[in-house]
Amino acid sequence: RDANKSIVFSVTCLGRYQLDRIDEFLRKFSSYVTQTMYLITNDDKHTLRSPLSIKLIEAIANHYFCVSYRWLIDYIKYDRIVDK
Repeated sequence: RDANKSIVFSVTCLGRYQLDRIDEFLRKFSSYVTQTMYLITNDDKHTLRSPLSIKLIEAIANHYFCVSYRWLIDYIKYDRIVDK
């Protein structure tokens, strides 16, 4: 991994358990992911609908990938990084 590249995660509306899973994801995959920005939102109550928040608006304006918490769970479940 290039030391000059970074990964940035921003989260919104996630619970403690979900934040723990993000920590697990970062421990497993941080060496594989480079220079990509993600906003991870909670979609447990409404699948495919994320809360519209200032973080979401900022993420879109900055051309970040906006993904649901389920995306992160799938990466952990399959134990590998898959194409977006």
